[in-house]
Amino acid sequence: MSRGLVIVVAVAGVAALVIPLVLLTRSSALPWEHDYATALAQAKARNQMVVAYLHTDWCMYCKKMEAETFPSDQVKSAAGRYVWLKLNPEKDQDGARLRQRYGVSGYPTILMLDGNGVRLDQVEGFMPPETFVQALAGVSTRVSSLETAKAQVRQEPDSAQARYTLAEKHLELKDYREAAKGFAEVIRVDPDNRQAKNELAYYHLALSLASLEEYTKAQEQLDVLGKKFPDGKLAPQATILRGQIFYHLGEIEKAQASFDQFLEKYPRHENVALVRRMLTEIVPALPLSAAH
Repeated sequence: MSRGLVIVVAVAGVAALVIPLVLLTRSSALPWEHDYATALAQAKARNQMVVAYLHTDWCMYCKKMEAETFPSDQVKSAAGRYVWLKLNPEKDQDGARLRQRYGVSGYPTILMLDGNGVRLDQVEGFMPPETFVQALAGVSTRVSSLETAKAQVRQEPDSAQARYTLAEKHLELKDYREAAKGFAEVIRVDPDNRQAKNELAYYHLALSLASLEEYTKAQEQLDVLGKKFPDGKLAPQATILRGQIFYHLGEIEKAQASFDQFLEKYPRHENVALVRRMLTEIVPALPLSAAH
């Protein structure tokens, strides 16, 4: 059973794969670094993103990436835009730390990091050249838009809209700590909600805190959201998020109660199927007395 009740990316490679030996002997020709600190230093100096490739000796889809994706013309043409870091978590201490820090469970895994080691994105499984290049470009575009959002906040420090946009960019890049700070700032600069961003800010603050596993703080923000916006547009999503938090805390009966409440109050909501699926996951975990 999935412990997280979250959307996960399936790892490619369930079946065995046979790769021609001629492909396995090709060189990727990428300027791989093998030291984490060195890669970060280069990224800072060049103002670039680190592409950290986590692999193992036994991973056939890693070999497929190395044979087909990395040597491709598409990837080579983009190589100069990034710092390339190759680590084996089963052999390298840096790789083992990244595996633990980011919960890597499948290979290959690609981590996109900034010069401070902050994760910008994470993908698992084999990607053909075009898909891989597009994934990298998408993150780079979001990073660029992040810098634009930061500049806008510097120009308009009292704008709830500008601060919300910046916090949203951090959330898109999975930088939950900075996102939480940003959404809190939205509320701080506009306590009376004159710019109509506070409902969104409270919800996404709770979401960011939950993503950081700060569940008690997340529940507190949902409580405030419920008091200030009892019939708001995000009330259904807040009910789902509360149920997910209860689940993570091991409070299964409360999680079920939240999901049941959602189905009762919002029977035509677009997330009904999702909530029903989550209920089928958690009901087997209930004590027999509660399941009947």
